[in-house]
Amino acid sequence: LATRPDPKFVAASRAVIAGLAITDLQGKAVKLPGTGRYRIINYWATWCGPCLIEMPLLDKFAQSQGDGEVMLIGIALDEAAAVKAYLKENPLKYPQFLEKASKNDSSAQLGNERGIIPFTVLIGPDGALLKLKRGEFADMNELEAFAKPPKS
Repeated sequence: LATRPDPKFVAASRAVIAGLAITDLQGKAVKLPGTGRYRIINYWATWCGPCLIEMPLLDKFAQSQGDGEVMLIGIALDEAAAVKAYLKENPLKYPQFLEKASKNDSSAQLGNERGIIPFTVLIGPDGALLKLKRGEFADMNELEAFAKPPKS
């Protein structure tokens, strides 16, 4: 079930998104892509069964989005070697990054206080946290509904 985030996480979200400490799959520090557009960030790990179950759905959604539409981004809270091995066997069409899992990783700073994955957020063009979801998406309808910005 997608929920509106706690206002305390919304207040901090622009700074969290702007300062994300992520790396690419080669270990190089990078900035989150897609500034200025809606972005869905999906936190996952290779050892997380529900994460792997929803990957084909996320990949299909990412492929359905044109330039300027919602950008899907994966952030693995996992070891680089495990992620690379998984992606070699199961290539995905959306960008993947790594972050060290911790009690204060970016997913926690965006509302994932219990460290449950998959954990997914919708970020607005200005970097503000709009929605969050704990657990996997059941189907494309749920994912597409999540991708729609909330009405103010």
